[in-house]
Order: sequence, then C-alpha cells, then structure tokens
Amino acid sequence: MDANRRHPQSAQDSSRRRGAAQGHRNAATEMLDRMRHLVDTVAVALDGPLPTQKDRVVETWARIQEYYTPQRQDDLRKLRVTDTTIPHHLEAMLKLLAHEMIETESSVLEQPLEFGPCIEYLLQFHVL
Repeated sequence: MDANRRHPQSAQDSSRRRGAAQGHRNAATEMLDRMRHLVDTVAVALDGPLPTQKDRVVETWARIQEYYTPQRQDDLRKLRVTDTTIPHHLEAMLKLLAHEMIETESSVLEQPLEFGPCIEYLLQFHVL
C-alpha cells in the first residue's frame, strides 16, 4: 500500500520534471533563435549589401581576365579552355545578361535604346 501512495507522487514529480525540461527546451530554443538572428545581423553588417547583377557581371569578367595576365599566359597555353573556369564564367555572364534582358524587356518597347546596367558596363569597358 505504501508503494501505491508513492506512485501518484512520483507521477506528479515526473510530470513536473517534464514540464521543467520543456521549459528549459523552450528557453534554449528561444536563445538559439536569438543567437541565429544576431549572427545573421552581424553577417549582413560585415558583408554589406547583396551584390547587384552588375556587380556579379563585373566580378565574373574579372575572373575571366585573370587567365590573360602575363603571368598566366604560359598556363593558359598548356591548358585547353574547357579545362579552365572560363566557360563557367562565360555561362554565368550569359545568364545574368539574359535575366537583365527579360527584366528590361517592357521598358525596351517604350525606349528602344535603353539598356540595363550589365549591358552598359559591357559597352562602356569595351567587353563586347
């Protein structure tokens, strides 16, 4: 009988422990969420704003030009172009330009000689 009396109390203790553990989990989850938010905020502050399409085109063009520096000419002669990252960068540029053309398609109908910032960059720096 003594064991029966303890059993309801142990069930209550068990329930309390579960409730306390749940409270600790909720507090831990909340703290982790706050930490994630803090890390995301710091990352954005350190990295700055996301790059624009033009920034990505400029960066991609710079990567292509790296193969044509005097120091890398010998390396480039030894390799086939398909063995370099040049095709990947050219494809990335084409995708960015195609995306820009789709975005500016409606404004081109209104002003046919209006170009987006990516095309402007390519024309201004004689890439095309």
